[in-house]
Amino acid sequence: MRRTIIIFFVFLVGILSLGSVVAQDRLFAVSGQGRGGAGAAKQGAYISQLTQYHAELKAAVEACGDKGMVYGPNHPDADADGCVVGDDPCGKLGMIYGPEHPNADGNGCVLGLDIEDDGRVTFSGVTAHESGIKLGDGGVCDPDHEGVLRYAAPYKTVLFCDGQNWQEIGAAPEASTTFNDVSDAEPGDVYTTGQAQLSGFFGERTVSVTNGAIILVNGSAQGSTATIESGDYVQLRMTASNNFGTSKTTTMTMSSLVTSWTVTTRDQDVTPDPFSFNDLTDQALDATVSSDPVTPSGYDGPLAVSVSGQGSPALSVNGGAWGASATIDPGDSVRLRLTTSSDTGVAHSATVNLGAGSDVWSVTTGTYEYGSWSGWSSCSASCGGGSKTRTRACEFTGGGTVDCSECGGNCTDSTSCNTHSCCHPDAGDQCWANTWEMYNGDCVVRGGGYATIQCDGSCPHTYHCQP
Repeated sequence: MRRTIIIFFVFLVGILSLGSVVAQDRLFAVSGQGRGGAGAAKQGAYISQLTQYHAELKAAVEACGDKGMVYGPNHPDADADGCVVGDDPCGKLGMIYGPEHPNADGNGCVLGLDIEDDGRVTFSGVTAHESGIKLGDGGVCDPDHEGVLRYAAPYKTVLFCDGQNWQEIGAAPEASTTFNDVSDAEPGDVYTTGQAQLSGFFGERTVSVTNGAIILVNGSAQGSTATIESGDYVQLRMTASNNFGTSKTTTMTMSSLVTSWTVTTRDQDVTPDPFSFNDLTDQALDATVSSDPVTPSGYDGPLAVSVSGQGSPALSVNGGAWGASATIDPGDSVRLRLTTSSDTGVAHSATVNLGAGSDVWSVTTGTYEYGSWSGWSSCSASCGGGSKTRTRACEFTGGGTVDCSECGGNCTDSTSCNTHSCCHPDAGDQCWANTWEMYNGDCVVRGGGYATIQCDGSCPHTYHCQP
């Protein structure tokens, strides 16, 4: 029993000595075995025993001087008082584990003790986590630091690492409610949570948020960090992402209390209202033509727009440079252009894609067609048979005239005229004794009611006159 007590006493002395050295750095040490229940009761019993035998142990250690009583009485390497005999192989390290302990060196001595920058304690390469002892004041809490204790001076409390987060010993910070996440948020808009009351801790605490959010304490905006007391009400305020369908999360931390709040923007409306570009007809051959500007609506920008098809189509936004694609916002106008076919009556088409909407623009070249006939020309002869003509042009439906051969070559028409005889009988010819008379090749009325008169006298031909 005495040996056991001495061992625990030396253990305590070592820890207390370490504590006195690093007290200013707020270093603490506990066993890594359990945090309550039977483990806690057992440690309490050890402390009671140590207290009971304090005076006896103090006297025994003083008797051994610097060598210390590490083995206990009756050990082959100890004298009658249980002190180290001869040269102490462990020196100041002591033999707290005893010979052949798995964490002792070849001489049964305590391994070298080092305090790392992050507050962890190592024993010649064996970490505090491996040896079961956790010390430190570092801010890192992860699986490698599980069980580490640290004293938070501003809050006058002790925290331990559970492998993920710092948990407060003797306090349980909590929020009266969770912050409801926001969905279908408008990009770039500012959103604010409802109030949550914080409690379950002592004194003042610092609460912080990440990702550009700010804290409101009792309705007053404070910034990304704030000092609060138990019973204060907090809210979070954050600007949603400027992008559609994007989540933005802020994490609020106060001691061991960690909670998150997420704002997710709505999906982008990529389906514009129906739009169309007016088709063109009767266009010139092998020519570059452009559409009128069209301003699509009913979508969320920015949105990609592109064009493809025949005649090397391109698009321009708000009168800018021409290209196969661009990005537009509501209110922007789009024009199209392409090169027409080199053949008549041929359509070139271009497909415009804007988000989930599209339109097909068609441009058709003109054709060659005959124009209207002109009036007849004057007869080439007044009697005895002449001719008269009329003409028409070969026209391009897109405008202008072209060579008649483009329409087939039939642009002139002719017919006969004034085919009657050119004879002029004498006035005394008996042939003209009736009611009709010929004068200068024409029939003139003399009276009577005959519809026809024949002339078979001195005229070389028979001539019929119609009233």
